[in-house]
Amino acid sequence: MVPLISTSDGRPVMFFPLSCVVTVSAIKDLVEDLKRHKEDDQENNSKTLKYHNGTFIETNCKDIRVGDIIKVIGLFFAKVAQVILLI
Repeated sequence: MVPLISTSDGRPVMFFPLSCVVTVSAIKDLVEDLKRHKEDDQENNSKTLKYHNGTFIETNCKDIRVGDIIKVIGLFFAKVAQVILLI
């Protein structure tokens, strides 16, 4: 710090407020990431119908690969990757 224009005589007076803001922000991000991880796990383990060897079999969404054909029944929340296959 430049002592001629510093009002705190070189003491780190902004350390505590800044560290509090960074800590609160990190905790908020952690909570959001844990929530997103839980929702992603539920979505990946949800069931869908995939065309395999002439029939539709029930499988987890996480097992769908590029080029797989899926069956959409009624109002179905389609993921982005599946929308591309449906068009």
